[in-house]
Amino acid sequence: MFPDRAIPRPTAPRAAPRSLRYVLVPCLIAATWLAPTARLAVAATPPQAGRDSQNAVEAAELADLARRRFKEGQFAVAAKLYQRCYELAGTPVMLFNVARAHEESGQRDAALQAFAAYLDVSTDAAGREEARAHIELLQRGTQAPAQPVARDRKAQDGVVVTSPSSTRTASGILLIGGAVVAVVGGAIYATGLASDATLQSDLGRRDAAGHVIGVRRADALARIDSIATRETAGAIAGVVGVMGLATGLALYLQTRPGAHAWLVTPAPDGIALAARF
Repeated sequence: MFPDRAIPRPTAPRAAPRSLRYVLVPCLIAATWLAPTARLAVAATPPQAGRDSQNAVEAAELADLARRRFKEGQFAVAAKLYQRCYELAGTPVMLFNVARAHEESGQRDAALQAFAAYLDVSTDAAGREEARAHIELLQRGTQAPAQPVARDRKAQDGVVVTSPSSTRTASGILLIGGAVVAVVGGAIYATGLASDATLQSDLGRRDAAGHVIGVRRADALARIDSIATRETAGAIAGVVGVMGLATGLALYLQTRPGAHAWLVTPAPDGIALAARF
């Protein structure tokens, strides 16, 4: 039993704890990733950074389309698409792909020119060696053995290509894991809310003098700390779960056919997530 002033008992609904408010704000931001927006910036970026992100998204779309055209044997179309990718993103490997497309289509001079341009800008030792081998074959009038795709090199050229199966696996893991974490976080947060309601009910029992009955001050303070911890932990888990769901959904959409692309890029003021449909 202790005086009314020992433990605050506001008559209006309690404001969220400061730490909880810091957690809920990014939770709302993460939830908006699931909306079919054309472009989402997590942090404000200057116009140049926005243009760079847009160019990178368009280049990723065109590279995907160019790979399909290459596999279909439409080498002239693939060469034009890869050239546009290089103009947008400036990745040297796109020049290698331009050369390979010209090579497959029988455009010897155009292939030699593209391979030479690739050697001028690429720092990838393995890629440069491969380009020289192609140049030697072209100069001898011998075409390189047919390849199922142009070139998907990671390394220094800055192009990261993942297989559809591995991307689908990663998206499935993120979707399931994100859902589980979000549900667990929601459950933890709900228990905190329930405990908070119980505590407020207990603190409402008072004697004629206005003193709380049946709850010691130390116990009440400990319960308040426990409630705040559970609410904060639940909110953080919810944020992580929603972000996992959003990332898994983005990867899943990336494996589906059609003109779309997702790209996460660093920005001066944070991280930018760009999407095109």
